[in-house]
Amino acid sequence: MIQADMLAYREPGEPRQLGLPDIIGSPIVTQLVANMSAIYSPELRVGFTPSFHEQGFPATQVFERAGPSDLSERVGYDFVQLKSIAKVQFATLLHTAGYKLLDEE
Repeated sequence: MIQADMLAYREPGEPRQLGLPDIIGSPIVTQLVANMSAIYSPELRVGFTPSFHEQGFPATQVFERAGPSDLSERVGYDFVQLKSIAKVQFATLLHTAGYKLLDEE
């Protein structure tokens, strides 16, 4: 399973990014997503982020809203970054499901 949240936000002036957890979750799945990003969305800068919990702080995860809407017209909402990350997610799904590209002969 891949949880995805806040995919479209980008601080103005920063490069497009894909953040991955350093320890939380399966390292194999995290590396697979990083590999898929390198293949299908090389424009994204992939970075690994340690969790507060991993650093010894009592911690949990929260999300930007507890509702169904996110405001795409807000400053920092980047549809190109969202599309790049969506390509990574879809490629990971296809790869995991065993999808293979046919040879173009």
